[in-house]
Amino acid sequence: MIARFVTLSETAPAWLQAAWPALAALVDVTLVGGGLWLASWLAKRAIKTIGRLRMGKEEVFEGSAWDLGGSLIQFFVLLLGIPLILSIIGLDIGPFLERNAVGMVGAFLILGAGIALARWLSVSIRSFGERARRNQNTDETLFHFAASLGRYVVIALSAIFALQMVGFQPGTLIAVVGAAGLAIALALQDTLRAVAAGVLLAVFRPFRIGDWVLIANAEGEVADITPFHTTIIPVDNRAVVIPNDKAWSEAITNYSRYSERRLNLFFDVSYEDDLERALVVLRETIAALPRCRRSQDVWVGVHEMTANSVTLRVRPWVGRQEVLDFRSDCIMAVKTAFEAAGITIPLPQQVEYTRPYAEIDVRKASPQLEDDPVS
Repeated sequence: MIARFVTLSETAPAWLQAAWPALAALVDVTLVGGGLWLASWLAKRAIKTIGRLRMGKEEVFEGSAWDLGGSLIQFFVLLLGIPLILSIIGLDIGPFLERNAVGMVGAFLILGAGIALARWLSVSIRSFGERARRNQNTDETLFHFAASLGRYVVIALSAIFALQMVGFQPGTLIAVVGAAGLAIALALQDTLRAVAAGVLLAVFRPFRIGDWVLIANAEGEVADITPFHTTIIPVDNRAVVIPNDKAWSEAITNYSRYSERRLNLFFDVSYEDDLERALVVLRETIAALPRCRRSQDVWVGVHEMTANSVTLRVRPWVGRQEVLDFRSDCIMAVKTAFEAAGITIPLPQQVEYTRPYAEIDVRKASPQLEDDPVS
């Protein structure tokens, strides 16, 4: 290789001349290893770039078949480069290449087919779930979970078959996968717990795709449920990714479970106002709003007395999709109605009393000055 073409001069120290073959092999291994890593990284970037171009802008690339396939391609490029490194250190890899040259090509073909199949399977299951939801009003949460799980299974099987094509025996693969599975289970206990929690979320469905929920202090619409995590989108259009074990173990508030929601609104009036009249105006104003559900009564009453006002409470019903708009309508309508009816909306007040400086007796204000010997 490159370093072996460099010759030492006769004046070089004896220890360097003796160690030069080993040093040259080390340099060659380092250069070849770096080149292999660069080639594998470029292959991975190429696969991921193609995947980003093929996927829509609304789809999440991280964790997709293209993302996992890029990492697998990088792994196999590094794996196939091992014989070249072995040849540098003096091992004969000719028989290995003769036996497995065709298998190497087949391994890459299997990986490519596995990535395409995983992608097709995931998209097909999700599309079927969306059609079922539109046509038969079927919940698509389980379809999203099955699509993610099927994608991981297909890619894992593709990797195993590719390793068999390279020359790994099935028995060896089973032993390696078993040992690796045990090591992974011990090292990634949290991840496996998230997978188990994801299965429970998909089966019992405390929330579904499209529900508005509050999970782990994060509030938003459920966008996706995978075997590992749940993604929700808050009102400011961020993606909040919550591990499934945390989503399952903590309290879940599902605002979309029922078709109607009941609001709790509070309005302050002055102590001088007629409370009975204020309650009538409040009830009539809220009940007259178009978004208020007529099938349920509007409850009004006195909530509490504060230092500056009397707080009235109203509890109307509204559809779950109209909560924010209805709340805004209520506040605007009640303010307008109170002003038209002459009902005061009090503000906190503070009275400050001051005396002219000339009227203040300094000795009475500060009795300790009377015993001061200096004064």
